[in-house]
Amino acid sequence: FDGTRDLNERSVRRTFMRGQLDRGGRMAGGFWFQMPKHDRLSQIRLSGERPVELDYSGAVPRIAYGLVGVRPPKPDVYDIPGLETASREGRKQVLNALFWDHGQRDRLPQGTKQFFGRINGRQAVEFIHREHGVIRAYLGTYAGPELQFYESEIITAVTHSLLGLGIVALPVHDAVIVPRSRADEATVVMMDVFDQVCGGEAVVHRWDLGGV
Repeated sequence: FDGTRDLNERSVRRTFMRGQLDRGGRMAGGFWFQMPKHDRLSQIRLSGERPVELDYSGAVPRIAYGLVGVRPPKPDVYDIPGLETASREGRKQVLNALFWDHGQRDRLPQGTKQFFGRINGRQAVEFIHREHGVIRAYLGTYAGPELQFYESEIITAVTHSLLGLGIVALPVHDAVIVPRSRADEATVVMMDVFDQVCGGEAVVHRWDLGGV
């Protein structure tokens, strides 16, 4: 470490929104939250091992699908017909922005125009609505705080379940950092908890720098 981090800062807290305990709830506080992902994976050791980071891919959209009891149309919720020429990062930012909007969006989020070329905001939203019409009730209705609460409940339950299994786990928003040798076990727990909390089918992505 570079000496600027307080390694004794290991407790976490949940921050709720709008004065309600069923809105928001993401964790924060531990020293690792402020570290770039590469630094977390290269500098932290858990149970003497280099860690891996396991995160939920498309967590919020998949939670919405789980709540309506339908599987997403594609494994990657950001694979949206009509927006193939736009970068995945751009598609991701627009779809997730819709969960936080109050009403109809007709422009691209700030800083995302570069990802879409000639496609404007209204067109992008139309393609998203066409692909994800099943969860339309969550788009443009400021459902973000509610869905983020489910996400935070999932990560909280995952962290407690892993610790109960003797697996050291550091939560990071929609992900957990675990020792590499326990990654497969942790992935199974993440899949099971996701289903238990929101009835959805999770996709878990593994980030691993390799080495020893």
